[in-house]
Amino acid sequence: MVELVESNPHIVRLKSCHVHYLTASREPFLLGMTGHKVTQTLPKKQTKNLMIEWQRIRDGFQVRMKDFGGKCLRANGRTPPWRNSVMHDSPNTVATYDLVVWDVEAVEVPEDEAATDYWSMVSSFFSASDEISGLEFGSGFESPVSVRSSFSGSPSPSPKGRWLSMKKVFF
Repeated sequence: MVELVESNPHIVRLKSCHVHYLTASREPFLLGMTGHKVTQTLPKKQTKNLMIEWQRIRDGFQVRMKDFGGKCLRANGRTPPWRNSVMHDSPNTVATYDLVVWDVEAVEVPEDEAATDYWSMVSSFFSASDEISGLEFGSGFESPVSVRSSFSGSPSPSPKGRWLSMKKVFF
């Protein structure tokens, strides 16, 4: 789910269905690499945590997500085991530019099912870390968003009952 930050409309928090936030860390992704780890962490109560806040920057029909230090959320398109992971890094070269832009698409949520039942069903078919990023329980569903993407769509606000999604696809 994408949570909008009230104090800044360009800042979002990416939250999973397990109430973990996508968090930029200062820990190196791998020894000798420039990127840093991105983890899923539980929120800390009554503290503002800049490490879970991402600035969304529209780039044509795609979006870039910048962390508090100006580094971009980056997909790893390398050979396994790094292919299905993300890190945050400075996109210094044209070769890595495609790895920091994300497509966003709206996903319809069935109106007749409870949201918790829907996500329970979806998570049984897909890995939570790869395919879904969440649900906010008990908040009224004013801005529901999940994270799954392809290379189409537009990063626009989601109407009620729709979910936005983003995921990198490598060929």
